[in-house]
Amino acid sequence: MFFKDSVVVIDPKFNLLTDSLKYNTRLQLATFLSPTLIKSDSVQVYCEEGFYDTANEIAEFRVNAQFEKKEQKAKADIIRYDGITGRYTLSGNAYFSENDRKATADTIEYDERTEETFLIGNARYQDSTQTITAQKIIYDSKNDVYRTRGRSYISDPPQILEADQVDYESETGFGVAIGNVIWRDTTEQITIRAELARYEKKSDYLKASGGRPMMISIVDGDSLFLAADTLLALSRRDSVDLDSTVRVDTSRVLIAYPDVRVFKSDLQAICDSLIYSTRDSIFRFFVAPIIWSDTSQFSADTILLSLKNEKIDHIYLLNKSFILNSPDEIYFNQIKGKNIVASFEESELRQMAVDGSAESVYYALDETKAYVGVNKTVCSRMLLYFGNNEIERIKFYTQPTAKLEPMRQADHGALKLEGFNWQIEKRPRAMADVLTPKRQAAVIPTLEATLESKEPKK
Repeated sequence: MFFKDSVVVIDPKFNLLTDSLKYNTRLQLATFLSPTLIKSDSVQVYCEEGFYDTANEIAEFRVNAQFEKKEQKAKADIIRYDGITGRYTLSGNAYFSENDRKATADTIEYDERTEETFLIGNARYQDSTQTITAQKIIYDSKNDVYRTRGRSYISDPPQILEADQVDYESETGFGVAIGNVIWRDTTEQITIRAELARYEKKSDYLKASGGRPMMISIVDGDSLFLAADTLLALSRRDSVDLDSTVRVDTSRVLIAYPDVRVFKSDLQAICDSLIYSTRDSIFRFFVAPIIWSDTSQFSADTILLSLKNEKIDHIYLLNKSFILNSPDEIYFNQIKGKNIVASFEESELRQMAVDGSAESVYYALDETKAYVGVNKTVCSRMLLYFGNNEIERIKFYTQPTAKLEPMRQADHGALKLEGFNWQIEKRPRAMADVLTPKRQAAVIPTLEATLESKEPKK
């Protein structure tokens, strides 16, 4: 049967308007030959070609195919519908939207029973807060859960996440990213790379593990690489009173443990655990920390490294402080004290204050850089001034005692101060050194247990 000009079909399940229609009564198959509009309850479909199998409730809409159901809108080169399974398939330049959510892909499948949407091939999903791209995205609107497969990019300013796959629950705010994970905070200019990352959006918490998770940040115009077995990134919110008004400042806190290693072209470090806060720009090194810079080694029970304008401003050595310096690893200049504070200007060492049982061993050089003697000094406090990273003068306080010996008469072994421990073999020499498998170093269970206990509950 063939119908033409202002065709109207009224059925208990739908109404149809078209200019031309072919209908096979035996197969109960309607073929659309011109612009066609189909309405059914809250559903409206438009196409310019296609068919509808009324017996099996299967339809295919082609050429400018469009679909609307309440807040849902869709369009594609071809839209297929299976009324028995309640499944829509959009093929070719597929587009789907609902309220503030928009999705595009090569193919989009929607199951009206489970309220799941499948974006397949060049998938892109966007809502009011985030944009997601992946090879495949599965969105469950009933439970507000999405899953991505294939290389995935999630932009949720100021944060960006990349991974091979991501699972995320909007209600709990909990997500898991797996495979070559890259997380960026564009405000704080921090990047974390890992094989596995768990995060919670509400508390702005991220835990990176698997392999050797690594943080990358910019210090003094140079990349600083920090790796450990586990990295935690947390947000800290502080209320600040400003002229009777309250402003909430948000800062980022990074916790790394255990087996922390740091590499920068002009600075390297190791320790068991580390905390860094963008609020005060201080790296806090705990448990057997060591910092190397040029030919110097800094060690203490705890070390703080303070930044100002993204440049090194101070290094604080707290308790059992020891500095070793040697251009040849034969003779060692040594500075020892309870606490040592090194001050920098434009990343160059300018001053060093040594407090509490201060001791120093200094090898003097002549104009040709040849050794001429060694001086050992003991006092309660000393202050060293530097120029071009070399000592220019030293002040000693409270009954200093000093002894200068010629090189040939000095017992250089006996001149090594108590606590002397040159550990150059542990120094990271390249970025790859911070990523090598974990050394058999002691792990502090109490610290790790404490950090794990602070992990947000799902």
